[in-house]
Amino acid sequence: MNKNKITQRRLFFDIEKENEYISEMNRLGWKLERVKLGWIYEFSKTGREEYTTVIFAEEGSKVKETEALAKRCGFEPIPHRFDGLKNVLYLCGRHDEVSPVFHNDSESLLRAHKLVKNKFITLGIICAVILAVLVFELTVFFIIPAASSGKSPSEYPLFFGLTAVFSVLTLFFAVLTVIFFRAAAGANGRLNRLKQKEAEKERRRLAKKDKPDAGRAVIHQRRAGAVDLTKQEQPQDAEKTEEKDK
Repeated sequence: MNKNKITQRRLFFDIEKENEYISEMNRLGWKLERVKLGWIYEFSKTGREEYTTVIFAEEGSKVKETEALAKRCGFEPIPHRFDGLKNVLYLCGRHDEVSPVFHNDSESLLRAHKLVKNKFITLGIICAVILAVLVFELTVFFIIPAASSGKSPSEYPLFFGLTAVFSVLTLFFAVLTVIFFRAAAGANGRLNRLKQKEAEKERRRLAKKDKPDAGRAVIHQRRAGAVDLTKQEQPQDAEKTEEKDK
């Protein structure tokens, strides 16, 4: 067993959480080497906090251009295959060599969440179609014949075995369909929250641009409405002086 290499299996439905997981492995001294099937991660031993990883989503036509930019900034692409995320770049580089110019911005996160949503919607539809076919075959070829004959499927070992297999497959794809559609809904929720956050930032930026002196006006109003306590105390001091004179 090679102690300088490890393989871990993790299934993520959120690219941000996946990036946090890989970053934590980097902090512990493990460099990502490749990703298989979207959930098998291979790492090699390095120094603690020696490497940093960025998962960056880009438009299909700009993937090569972005990859070239990342290389100029000190990052190397990590191969990942058979995960359905061709527009996503796994980039790794040494902490002391990478440039802060290249980072995972909000536009990349928006693209990433959209890609994940579309991926799980596609997988959910595929599983739903397979599930529908399995339910149809299980009903027409197994349940209805067994009910019409009035005999238990256990009386026919082969028939009973096929019924059990189709039942298990039906349950399996039913679970997968629910998981994939829930993952798509979660990605859509994260996408909408990020859009709202960016829209709010844009509104604040435009408001600040349209009214650059708004902050100064508020400060001026506060100063104008401030109470001068020294002037309020003067009449009271005068009254006390008059009483002493009497």
